[in-house]
Amino acid sequence: MIQNNQKYVIGVDGGGTKTIAVLSNLNGKILAKTKTGPSNPNKFSSERAINNLVEAIEKVSKKYPKNKIVFVYIGLAGALERDKERKKEIKNKLLKEPKLSWLSSKNLIVERDQLVAFQTGTDQKNFHGALRRRTALPLHLRV
Repeated sequence: MIQNNQKYVIGVDGGGTKTIAVLSNLNGKILAKTKTGPSNPNKFSSERAINNLVEAIEKVSKKYPKNKIVFVYIGLAGALERDKERKKEIKNKLLKEPKLSWLSSKNLIVERDQLVAFQTGTDQKNFHGALRRRTALPLHLRV
């Protein structure tokens, strides 16, 4: 149920076989979840990765007011820690995407998926943790 005073966050796990996005309220309750194609920028073209990320964010947020989505955190496979320019390029392309015009550089983070796993405090394949430092968004992603 959408409430006028409710705020939301989106977490995205972009991998080599699929991209999973969840939308949660600030209490951590998952309200929407979707899956799209792969978005590993080293395995596929940047264009394909961006298109799948955009589709995932659009799908998971379609029933929610965009002005109430306060944060989007994207964890991508593909060793982005060694290629900071690539990470910046992906973020800039997402910010220029007309379908995501409601995003800003202040409410979008693109990081490597290893950091997401580290921040949840586990290295298990099926983690149900939280992005504690940035959003407190539970990620029930690796299903």
